[in-house]
Amino acid sequence: MKKVIWIYSVNARGGSIRTSGSGMLWKRSKKFQDKVKLELLPEWDVTFISYDITENTLPSADVIMYSQMDSIYINEAIKKVGLVVPYKDILTENIENLKRALENFIEKK
Repeated sequence: MKKVIWIYSVNARGGSIRTSGSGMLWKRSKKFQDKVKLELLPEWDVTFISYDITENTLPSADVIMYSQMDSIYINEAIKKVGLVVPYKDILTENIENLKRALENFIEKK
């Protein structure tokens, strides 16, 4: 099973920043995350996180995903190894596109 860290929202020292993840109602967001996890099992183990932009740590995973809307907050080390997800696919809950992007990303590695 491959490990995926999805930076679903970003924060600064725990303080909320208006990001793509904060744009959804929490209940809808949680349902979407659960749906993604179920759809990607058993091949992918997905963990959703809020990333603190004041830390310079690189999450440990086979794939680090983040929304294109949040790319302005993501540090360069993550951008070099991460998979950018179109916000449209998050908004429309297009899990097939997300799965295809993951597969293509791993093939290119």
